[in-house]
Amino acid sequence: MFFARRRSGLGLFRCYSCGMADARRTFTDADRAAQLRLRALWNAKKKALKLTHERAAEEFGGVTPGLISNYLNGRAALGKMAVIKFARILKVPPEDIRSDVSFGRQLHEDVPQDVIEIAWKIASLPERVRKDLARTVDLLLQASNYEAFLENAEKAKPL
Repeated sequence: MFFARRRSGLGLFRCYSCGMADARRTFTDADRAAQLRLRALWNAKKKALKLTHERAAEEFGGVTPGLISNYLNGRAALGKMAVIKFARILKVPPEDIRSDVSFGRQLHEDVPQDVIEIAWKIASLPERVRKDLARTVDLLLQASNYEAFLENAEKAKPL
């Protein structure tokens, strides 16, 4: 199915053959401002950091250089994870790219990318699952070995 942009702007696409609307995220003024800040930072730092779309795509993990181009040119909205990944690549705080979203503490160079991604995944879990996970981690930290963990887990009452 081929979708073309309507004249009304980004976000609403219609199929030429059937006219069906494709629900894609619409851009807000904050999205546009974040894209402009990202583009300015990219242009300012690309020579010093030897940045290319290909290199950025590798550091993002699992994306194409085309998606990097879409982010930089305002054809794809910047979510929290994209902002964090660009901030890491450009070596700036995420708030320099998108100031309207709270990112909590600033990310430091010594925080591994996989830890950041796991933290975001945990944050998106339902409250009950996060509590169960926290309890399990506490039991693991209290146990001297795996057998002790299993004993403590059996004794602990469920939430």
